[in-house]
Amino acid sequence: MEYDIALLPGDGIGNEVVEATIPVLDAASEKFGFEFQTTWYDWGSQRYLQKGEMLPDTAYDQLAEHDAILHGAMGHPDVPDHISSTEGHISIRREFDHYINLRPAILFDSSLTPLKGVETADVNIVWYRENTEGEYIDVGGRLNRGGSTEIALQSSIYTKEGIRRIAKSAFRERENPKQDTAQCSGTKIECKSRPSVLGRSR
Repeated sequence: MEYDIALLPGDGIGNEVVEATIPVLDAASEKFGFEFQTTWYDWGSQRYLQKGEMLPDTAYDQLAEHDAILHGAMGHPDVPDHISSTEGHISIRREFDHYINLRPAILFDSSLTPLKGVETADVNIVWYRENTEGEYIDVGGRLNRGGSTEIALQSSIYTKEGIRRIAKSAFRERENPKQDTAQCSGTKIECKSRPSVLGRSR
């Protein structure tokens, strides 16, 4: 099987991180028996500073032709954060409905943690975080900008469907873990938001 991957390094350290993943992809393809090809897109804050846009008009169509997007960090001191984020990586998430921010935490070596008596099998956490709703909804603004009573407002919005699909994905992984079942036998699912979230999404 062959995969077509879009490389979107973004800005700054994003370029270094994306470049460092290529050897990892090479090792994974050799171990698991697949092939891949990549296309590099130099979109981001530098493009905005030169052309006034984070992404070209054809960005979504170009990215849609790939099987996956390997995305680095976006941001630059000379570009307002609300532009580099909402017109950059957040717009890509929304366009392709990349609604899960999956964050695994695995301890590969017990010497790497300051926690006494903790072994590699003791640390195996996966966060399922919202990636298109919540703080990523562009709702809010500033009142009396520059004045003594200036105030900024930002709202986090979660839809019932948004909550349901995140929770469903977490429970699905719990029921059919990809990892060794011996390590997952005591797995728990916890909601680190509001206690009523899971109940309201039933």
